[in-house]
Amino acid sequence: MRAPLRTVLPAILVLALAASACGDSSPTDSDDLERTTSVEVRDSFFSPSANLVDQGAEVTWNWVNTSLGHNIIWVDADLENAGTRQFGSHTVTMPDEPGEYRYYCSLHGSPTSGMRGRVIVE
Repeated sequence: MRAPLRTVLPAILVLALAASACGDSSPTDSDDLERTTSVEVRDSFFSPSANLVDQGAEVTWNWVNTSLGHNIIWVDADLENAGTRQFGSHTVTMPDEPGEYRYYCSLHGSPTSGMRGRVIVE
C-alpha cells in the first residue's frame, strides 16, 4: 500500500533541507561576523572564521587543543604569517586601511576552501 503524497511530502522536504545543509560550506561563507580580536586555531578550523575589528587593532590567534600543526598565511596582505605550530599564539596588528583580509592554513586549506578565515577591518 502506498502512502498518500500529503504524508510523504513533508518527509521529502525535511530530507532535502538536511542534505543541502551538509554541503561543502565554510564558516567564512557566512554573513555572521563576530566582533573580536581573538581567534582560536583548532584542528581543521578557525573560530571565529570571520571577525570584525577596528583599524589598527591587534588580533591574536591562539592554538587550542590542536593535535596537528597549523599555520597562518595571508592571501593578499603584507602581514606577518605564522609558522607551523601546535601551541602558542601569534599577534598581528591589522592595517589602518578598511577592507577584508583573508588568511588560511596552507597545510589544511587554500585561499578558497578548507581551513581559512578573514578579518574585516572597519
